[in-house]
Order: sequence, then C-alpha cells, then structure tokens
Amino acid sequence: MRILHVIPSVASVHGGPSRAITLIEQSLVNQNVVVETATTDDDGPGKRLGHEIAARHESLAGTSRWFFPKQTDFYKVSFPLGRWISKNLERFDLVHIHSLFSHTSITAARRARRAGVPYIVRPLGVLNQYGLQHRRALLKRLSLPLIEAPILKHAAAVHFTDDAERLDVEELGLPLRSVVVPLGIPELIQGSQKRFLQRHSEFQGRKMILFLSRVDPKKGIESLLLAVEILKKEFGNGFRLAIAGDGKSDYIGKLKKLSLSLGITNLVTWLGQIEGDEKSDAYAAADIYVLPSYSENFGIALVEAMSSGIACVTSPGVAISSSVVNAEAGLVVNSDGPALAGAVKRLLKKESLRDRFANNGRDLVRREFSLDVMGYRLKSLYETLLKDQNQTPRF
Repeated sequence: MRILHVIPSVASVHGGPSRAITLIEQSLVNQNVVVETATTDDDGPGKRLGHEIAARHESLAGTSRWFFPKQTDFYKVSFPLGRWISKNLERFDLVHIHSLFSHTSITAARRARRAGVPYIVRPLGVLNQYGLQHRRALLKRLSLPLIEAPILKHAAAVHFTDDAERLDVEELGLPLRSVVVPLGIPELIQGSQKRFLQRHSEFQGRKMILFLSRVDPKKGIESLLLAVEILKKEFGNGFRLAIAGDGKSDYIGKLKKLSLSLGITNLVTWLGQIEGDEKSDAYAAADIYVLPSYSENFGIALVEAMSSGIACVTSPGVAISSSVVNAEAGLVVNSDGPALAGAVKRLLKKESLRDRFANNGRDLVRREFSLDVMGYRLKSLYETLLKDQNQTPRF
C-alpha cells in the first residue's frame, strides 16, 4: 500500500500539526505502509526551510518527504508541488490531505479527484468554532461553501482525531463522511529530574507547574499567569511555573510584561523551545502539567505529559479533554484564572490525587494513544476505503 500525505508545512514553528505528521508517518512505516509526504519549504512568514530549489527530497525514518518552494506565504501557494502531484499520483493508492484553507489542500484534492484516486482530509481544527471565528473569519465564511465544502463532500473520509472535533464540525451541516482516528505517540524516554534541577536550580524544593506547547494566544497562557497570581497568595514561593515553547517574540514580550504587572516574575521561568532530553527532563521534574487552550483539535503535549506520569489540568477546548475526564487522568476546568488556580491548588494539596491521575493517564495513553494503535487504525481505515472504492464507481 502506498500513501501520499500532503501538508502545507512541516516546520516546527507551526507546533502540533508538524509534530503530528511525523508521528503519522512513523506509525504507518511500522505497519509496512509505503509513505511519502509532499509539502512546501515554508518555515513561517517570509522564511524557508533549506535552499530555494525546484524540489528537495529527504528520507526520514523510512519515509520520503518532498519539499517544494512556496510562491506566497498566504495560503502556502506552491505551483511546483501541484505539478509534482499530477505527475506522481498514479504511484499512490490514496492521498491523505492535512489542513484546509490552503493551496496545497485544494490542489491535492482536485487533482486526486480528477485522477480517480481516493483522498482523505484531516482539517487540523480549522473548522471548529474557534478556528472559524479567530483567524481570517470573513475569508473563511466566503471560501467554505465555494471551495472547502466540495472538497469535504467528495473526500472518501474526513479524518478527525477526537469525537469532540467531529461533533463540532458536523454542526456546520456540511456533507461529509467522518471517521475518528486519534493521534498516537511513541513510548517516551524517561527523563531525569536531577538533570533538570541542575540546569534550573530555581525549582529546587518547589512544586513545578509545567506549560509545554506552542506559545500562542489560543493557548490561554494569560489565564495561567493570572492563576499563578492567585496561587501566590496561599503558597508563596513554594511553587514555580515553567513555560516551555516558542512563539512570536512580540507576543512573548506581552506575556512577560503581564507577569511583571502581576508581580509574579519571581515565580515564572521561560524555558523557550525545548526538545529531546531537555523536554523529557522537564516532564520528569514537573508535578502538574497545565494546558488551558481555548481550542486544540487534539493535544499532543497533553498526551506526552500523561505518558510521562504527570497529573494534568486542561480545558474543555482541548479535544481530548473528555477522554481525560472519562479515564480520571486529570482535571478539566474553564480557561480562566480562578478556575485554573482552583484546579492546581487541589492537586498541589493532594499528592494521592496527583498519583492516581498520573497512573490513570499512563494507562489511557497505552490503551488509546500509542503509536502502534494509531498506525493499526490508520492502515485499517485505508484498507476499508480502498475496498469500498473498488466496489463502487469513482467520482
């Protein structure tokens, strides 16, 4: 079986989607599926990955990636990518498209349909209420019925990573065939609390609250800082917040100014972007992980935290929050300062509750969010769609 993935960008600056495509590729290779990915050389606005050449090919852990120059930042327009897809579609059994409202998604869907190759669309959260209202809202309202709706209608399936995301999109009343296949992560290498404390001695003897995700306005970090101000009144210097992740410098500057105005700069450490051992060590050192996003179509970092054995606090805007509640793996509260402070306070005071949530979180990840489970489910989905395709006329 040969699967082509198409995604606007794999740059780390875009956070979860870029991480997810790597995990999907890896899970399918483990299932003996031949995987290639076509993307642009985008590395954020005005930036490019590697050299500006007609096409760049890379092999990564058994997969092949093709990078094509973008002509615009807006919609990631790449005409060379479209031409390559047309020439190479016959090599693939199915196309898996990631994201919408992008030139790469439009050209992949239209060319696949024209060639009679079935395709799947994974919207990446751009169709939920937050995504439609907070980023180019007018443009999306105009584009959705004319461009994206036909793409969804003719897709062999629309891939959601959680029931919450699926239900949110189905409320739009668009004709589509929805399937839910959660993302999965590999088993994480155990980090070292000792190593982390050697690098960050300010956490020595204090409870550590960790936020690790992309630093973006939708993540609810302002509310988390307000929660720290509230917690300071009861716990003093007995705890400290670590904020790990990258984002736009002006936005990070605003957050630091907010922490200064709240009088909590002595309780916040800005770790920046961390990967590898540094990330594993941060998870190992943390007592509580918090992800208070207003909108999150999955939440890979939350899954990683649960896999690392950390009691978690998250919000209803994170799609897998219902799974966290059902598994009793953490607390789900609104993304406002008092609610977050109350949840963290409860966990700080009850070690037994933190331990119970940590154990349940590990079990949940092994059962539902492992790399092997995702790979098996995706391969089974592809096989089912291809079987159905062979039994019915193509579009």
